[in-house]
Amino acid sequence: METQNFIIDEEKVLEVLDDGTSMDFLNTKVYADALEKSIECVPKGKSFTIGLYGDWGTGKSSIIRTLEKRYESSQAKKYKFVTYDAWKYANDSFRRMFLFELQKQLGVKRTEKMDRFYDNINEDIEVKHKSNPSYGIAILIAALIIALILLIIPKENISWSFGFTTITSIITLIIIYLKHSTDDLKVTCQKSRLFAPEQFEECFDELVDASLKDNVLDKLLKWVKKDDSPKYNKLIIVVDNLDRCSALQAQEMLTAIKSFLGKRSNVIFIIPLAVNSLKHHLVKSSCGEDNENEANEYLRKFFNVSVWIKPFQNDEMFDFTQRLNEEYNLHLSKTSVSNISREYATNPRRIIQLLNNLIIEFSLYENEFVQANESAICVLAIIREEFQAFYSKLVTNPYLLYKELSDVDKDDNPKLELFLQRTKATMLPYKETIGIIDRIISNSAVFQCLPVDVSEALETSNISKISDFIGDNDKKKNLVLDCLKDKVNKVLSRGLSDTDLPCLLRSIIGIDSLGFLSIADYKILIDLLNENINWKKQIAYLQDVDFHPVVDFACKLRDESFGILFNEIVVYYSSLKTEGKTYSNRVIDNIGYIASRAIDSDYDNTLIKCFYDAYIGNPQILFKYKYLKPSSLFSSTLVNEVVAKLSYEDLVEKTGSQYQLMEINKQIDENSDVIFQSYIKQVLSFTPSYSFNPNNSNEILEITVHVVDYMKQLPNINITDASALSEFCNRINNTVTVQIRYIAEQHNLYSEIASSEESLRILCDFLKYTSLRCGKIFVPHKMVETLIASKEVKAVAMEIFSDFVVNGIEIADYAKELVQYTIYDDAYLKVLENLLALDTEGNFRISIDLVNKEISEMLDFLSSDTDDMVESCAVRLASVPQLQSIMTDKLSSKPIDYLIKLPTELKAMMVEKFAEHLGDFEANIGVLELIASHGTKSNVKELVKVITKKLMTKGQEAIAVSLIKKLHYCNKKNFDLLISCLKNFSDDVIPEEDKNICFEHLSKIVPTK
Repeated sequence: METQNFIIDEEKVLEVLDDGTSMDFLNTKVYADALEKSIECVPKGKSFTIGLYGDWGTGKSSIIRTLEKRYESSQAKKYKFVTYDAWKYANDSFRRMFLFELQKQLGVKRTEKMDRFYDNINEDIEVKHKSNPSYGIAILIAALIIALILLIIPKENISWSFGFTTITSIITLIIIYLKHSTDDLKVTCQKSRLFAPEQFEECFDELVDASLKDNVLDKLLKWVKKDDSPKYNKLIIVVDNLDRCSALQAQEMLTAIKSFLGKRSNVIFIIPLAVNSLKHHLVKSSCGEDNENEANEYLRKFFNVSVWIKPFQNDEMFDFTQRLNEEYNLHLSKTSVSNISREYATNPRRIIQLLNNLIIEFSLYENEFVQANESAICVLAIIREEFQAFYSKLVTNPYLLYKELSDVDKDDNPKLELFLQRTKATMLPYKETIGIIDRIISNSAVFQCLPVDVSEALETSNISKISDFIGDNDKKKNLVLDCLKDKVNKVLSRGLSDTDLPCLLRSIIGIDSLGFLSIADYKILIDLLNENINWKKQIAYLQDVDFHPVVDFACKLRDESFGILFNEIVVYYSSLKTEGKTYSNRVIDNIGYIASRAIDSDYDNTLIKCFYDAYIGNPQILFKYKYLKPSSLFSSTLVNEVVAKLSYEDLVEKTGSQYQLMEINKQIDENSDVIFQSYIKQVLSFTPSYSFNPNNSNEILEITVHVVDYMKQLPNINITDASALSEFCNRINNTVTVQIRYIAEQHNLYSEIASSEESLRILCDFLKYTSLRCGKIFVPHKMVETLIASKEVKAVAMEIFSDFVVNGIEIADYAKELVQYTIYDDAYLKVLENLLALDTEGNFRISIDLVNKEISEMLDFLSSDTDDMVESCAVRLASVPQLQSIMTDKLSSKPIDYLIKLPTELKAMMVEKFAEHLGDFEANIGVLELIASHGTKSNVKELVKVITKKLMTKGQEAIAVSLIKKLHYCNKKNFDLLISCLKNFSDDVIPEEDKNICFEHLSKIVPTK
């Protein structure tokens, strides 16, 4: 970030400069004008005390400076400004330092009186005399020693001559000892002349007199004394920063000014102060005033006039802050400017201080971070400056920004609630990216290399952003995972799991769904999450979005021996019902998915009860999942409840009991008919028997449709007991006698619906699916007869029986009804082949009459029409010896024209059969002619024997000749034999013409080689 210059909080001249600009950001120059007018209104020769009232930082000093600058530039008005900084000398004597500053700023020479005023006086207050007995004792001991010496020394040896010096020394010694035998104790006090109020006043007057303009005599005397000190018309003394001093000091200064200084003519005192603070701090604390009125009255004693600086409006403070923002290139958003100006609406100085603090604060972060989050940084800086106790709590728990303030916080910070409300719009977007707040207030830079938007994405669960950042880069992936784990650790260590952990869990789950988490990561997360976490709140938050990945994640943790989350999920959803809440479809879907992911150890009463409650809410949703132990979830109790609800009205519902039973059947075992048996028995309870009533018919058919639908939906069901279905068929098959015009008529359902294709198709489906699921046919013969007789559905019915054949279902019992079918289509031919097939003992499964009938009809069809399918079927049937014999019998009585029209393959088979038993057919001219015209060479060879025999038999010659004419082959040997025989007959027996024809025909068919 570029280097920023601090904003200097200094006195500004508010006048318009030469370049047209002005530093009057808050329009306070008017107060300088007001002060100027106040000064000019003071009567000549009078003193005045003016109070300039305004809160701290509202520009009082700049107003004074502007006024001073204005007078300095004035040629007409010689006014001198003297500023005394009360706070600067708060710990010194006001009187002495005030005179010192006054003399210094006025440039007046110090007088003798002022010099003496600064000297201190030492004064003895008390003198006491105290005896010292030690000196007396010392003198007495010395005298005794001298006396003792004199007594010991002989008198004749003593010389008593004393000189003046000796006597003087002795006397001096005695005096010294006597002087020190007592001590003088003095108490001395050093007093300053400051304590003489009249001298303070006199010195002040001297200074003022020396500065104000003189008369002619005074000017002459000063010229003689060479005194060139400046002269002024008025002195304006400003006592600044008085409101910063202690209550006692402020009171003493005001008293001194008003009592000693405020009476001097041509002297004006201007005292700027924060009046509200002074009233409560000074007046009420020091003077014992109890109400606002008395406090105001107390201040009026000191000031002759007061100039009030009016409170600033929000717009003015906004403009002031914005101008500073632009002038110093702070790049603050208008949101930040608004927040700052509102918080410090009465204190421009605090705005400047905060802006300087923000310059330092912004330097702690990279440019991109500041540009993206400067509003949040600004708000938190204000909280740190103004609400420090709350800020300390934020360091531990940033989510306090989004919670209701406690009563303690409200009491400690009455303005905090309003400030948080004002800045709510600024801070609310960070609720989901609390890591940014955490970085601002905690100075954390552990993951500074992680882009801010990615860090935000972790807290807002923007998985696509995270995925784009990671890509295929393992280093980036590890960085993101480490950051995420660190955030989780912080949240848990701070006790913020209820508020902050859910969003991080959503990010973890989202990342896991992308396949970024390994088993090692799961184990680390397990260690972190293995805390005293209120999982109910976590799950409540997570279940608002796609919950399936949450369950998948819980299952992965469960696979690593951490099943708490999965169990808590089950408990959470179970508790919703306990709390009386209604399961929504989304919740039911989640429960179904949970149950589908459950393993054997998860199947407890809680899971089963939860699933049951979900089933009651919307079973349809649960059926789309597969379950490990469906029989535990879809218990017999649940199935019985569903069956009990089954009724005719419920049956027709798309998602009614039948639908549920079908789906349960699929879940538990598609092959089992246990549930179906319960179902069909319940259906029988409300299925009526047929009666001569249209409504009754419709009801039976409607029920039949749904019974069929059940079986359609379960293609693998194996119905082992068809008794209930048989009873259902009896209800359908019931016949009633109706008396019409004295005639008793029999009516049943079949006759009623005989012309309704839709109804008949219902019975077709019933026939088909009941038979396929039961593995046998048990429907009434009348039903099959009706279906086969119907031109609308007989083909469908035959197709059904064809399917039965394919599926190995026995159809022989319905042969009588089936053979009424009149069309040789593929289905019927398949059915016919099955009906004509032999049992394991080689016997026909249907009556021989039906067999003969069907064989005769098929042969008749083939002799009159051509159909490859029928021909193939006949050939296959003819391959069965028993059927071949029947065919042989049938054909042996047919004329040659009939036989010749048979299909070639069938005809050949029949010829072979006839040839095998040629002796039995010597009298059957048609069979012999068939062999002659279509028999094989060997067949013809045997036939020639029969022809020869007939030539030799009287009366059979003509038959023999006709057979010769029919031969299609004759070998040389038989040729010679037949020629020889024919020549032996006279023309009377065989006419010549016939002979010649025979000779000619044999010549054509005999091989040339």
